[in-house]
Amino acid sequence: MQISSDKTSAIANIWGRQSTTKSEEFVQKGDSTSEAYTLDLSEAAQKYMSSSQALLARAQGKELTKAALPDGLQQSIDHMQDRLNRTLLSHNINTAQDISFEFDKSGLLKVTSEHPDKEKIERILNEDKEFINEARRTLQDSSEYATGEVQKKYVELLEDDDKDDEDKEKIKNEYERQSDLQMRAAKAQEQVAAASNSFMLGGGALTMSSIATAHSIIL
Repeated sequence: MQISSDKTSAIANIWGRQSTTKSEEFVQKGDSTSEAYTLDLSEAAQKYMSSSQALLARAQGKELTKAALPDGLQQSIDHMQDRLNRTLLSHNINTAQDISFEFDKSGLLKVTSEHPDKEKIERILNEDKEFINEARRTLQDSSEYATGEVQKKYVELLEDDDKDDEDKEKIKNEYERQSDLQMRAAKAQEQVAAASNSFMLGGGALTMSSIATAHSIIL
């Protein structure tokens, strides 16, 4: 189906205003090496990390999640997840408890959930400039993907002329329908943007908040 010029204009207006640009938070550079990133784990730590990740993967259907993401983005998330787990476990930090992270306005990575090693985690990760830069890039890529997912939902709804009678009664005309969708799409993009600087490590598995938000949105 061809989208009318009015619909095309509406799409352009939404995504022109909501287009993603790299903020200063995502381009901060740092040292290429850090003592905080240690690959040498004890045998017990390796077994713990492997078992916890396998358990969470089965519980959440991780293979389905992987299939839904572009290969490059999934690889970036997997690499960041592996590095974060190894770093924390090498410093004897329990990762069984959910840990929520967010970059604040000053550019520092903060733990936003309750954790007995909160201050230690923040210090270790912020000292690891290579990890910080990797996290920023992965968050940026995740945010761009999430923005595109919301955009696809918006376009699909604009193209859908098979609304049932009940829906047609609620929306008086096509212009009103487009305006309604436009406002909902703009709000959805605001939600994705608000989540673009945060992520969570739960049971060894990494969740990017912007992607989780985009997948949960129903326009």
